[in-house]
Amino acid sequence: MNFSKQNLGLAEEELRKAEGELGFTLPECVREMYRKANGGVPDPCVFDGIVVNEVLPLTAVSPQSGSAIDTYYILVKQRKLV
Repeated sequence: MNFSKQNLGLAEEELRKAEGELGFTLPECVREMYRKANGGVPDPCVFDGIVVNEVLPLTAVSPQSGSAIDTYYILVKQRKLV
């Protein structure tokens, strides 16, 4: 996956730390994407007919930004998405 706007990729130790917070290991294709870019705007943005406007960073890139881990905690751990 290529990105037209992207954040710097994550190092292996950052990925392992994030997986520890999540409590599971990410698939290798997802790990590869986050090593390349910690979120951003995918180019192309249509995959199998589904439009993807943004890939959330796995870990927050600034104190004001959200992350995939934050979203996971809100939707799954706090049972907002059942």
